[in-house]
Amino acid sequence: MKKIILCFAIIIFSIVDSSRSFALFSFQEKGTASKQIQESPPPPPLPPLLPPSKTDDKDLEGKVKRILVPKIDSSLEPSGRGSFSKVDGELEIAFYNVENLFDVEHDHGKNDWEFLPKNYPGKKEACEFIKSDYFRERCLNSDWTQEKLNLKLSQIKDLFTREREHLPDILGLCEVENKNVLRNLARVLGYKKYIVTESLDRRGIDVAILYNPSPKLKFIKSKEHVIEGNHFISMPTRSILEIEFDVGKGQKLITYVNHWPSQRNPSQTRLIVARNLKKLILKKIKKFPETRVIAMGDFNTISKDFPRPIRGVLTETVEPSMAGKSLLVDIHKVFLRGGPKELKNLLSRGTYFYVKNMEWNQLDRFLMSSNFFSKKGLSVEVDSYTVYAPRFSTKAYKFDDPDFWTYGSVVSGVPKKYDFETTDSEKAGYSDHFPIFVKIKF
Repeated sequence: MKKIILCFAIIIFSIVDSSRSFALFSFQEKGTASKQIQESPPPPPLPPLLPPSKTDDKDLEGKVKRILVPKIDSSLEPSGRGSFSKVDGELEIAFYNVENLFDVEHDHGKNDWEFLPKNYPGKKEACEFIKSDYFRERCLNSDWTQEKLNLKLSQIKDLFTREREHLPDILGLCEVENKNVLRNLARVLGYKKYIVTESLDRRGIDVAILYNPSPKLKFIKSKEHVIEGNHFISMPTRSILEIEFDVGKGQKLITYVNHWPSQRNPSQTRLIVARNLKKLILKKIKKFPETRVIAMGDFNTISKDFPRPIRGVLTETVEPSMAGKSLLVDIHKVFLRGGPKELKNLLSRGTYFYVKNMEWNQLDRFLMSSNFFSKKGLSVEVDSYTVYAPRFSTKAYKFDDPDFWTYGSVVSGVPKKYDFETTDSEKAGYSDHFPIFVKIKF
């Protein structure tokens, strides 16, 4: 019996030791490299517009960027309905994965060939270089034109204005290619200010933020934090965008916009980003204890992840600098525990539906500092939280593969993901994610 117990202990030790070595050596952390981001000027009024153009590839040599604005269809002008709330003492914040918002020009050094016109110079050669048969054919057959880009911008506007009276005061975004296309989106929605990162992600998708300065919301500064580590040398990930605001009368709010490595990457990669985010937040909180923090984004984290990047690092570990509470709080979970029953019953089952596993995931989240629940200063209105899934942005997904175990099943309320080939607004859809909203009080 003793021999059996001894053998079992040796096996367990070997597994633990090997997994620890994998985490330490395969995913060695090097922290973040930060760089200042200048606040972008307000987008010019819609008419007149300049002809399509693009950032010159030579900008990479340190020259000043010269970006001309692609022509926008007149139907994309900001509607009167898309205004901002003038209610004192509150701000509405939203986050949205817009699903591949690309312009129609090539960014030097980026693999954006799928989202270019079919006859774009060099596209055919670049697509044929792709090893995967599926992705090669998809790249060769794609035809992303200015007309289709205009439609996608119009669909984003439709989502935020068809049934809503006001636009969010702060709108975090991910899967935005560059400043060029973000400027167009800002103009279409009616935002005056926009900031986007310039990460090392090979596809060229970045995180961004839109906001309108007002007496209750003043911009202070922003930084881009590049994630570094052994794994990210060959597979760079998106940066974290930090923006500092002055809210109300001198109350500090810092937002971190995230788009963590996808589920195609090991959980350890998301763990590295989580630890870097924690370091950034602790540095701010220790220096200014009353500062409120919101980390928003597509965290690409599911319940099966282990180690657990969110729960194990950010939301379910006691932090001494937060008076013995966790550093951050997941507002989705707070809402499910204490929100009104009638609102919880209306909440979507997730922000993303993974068809292959017939599974809902809450990939998009607001992680808010614990001091949002203190008696003084900025506070969160928990009941205002929602996964915004209006009926027109959803569809019923039917599993029609007879060789698959889900054959014949129908799941309702699934995000109506975007169809990048159509020019018909009725068929176009919106995104494969739903946006999330929450309000803060001051």
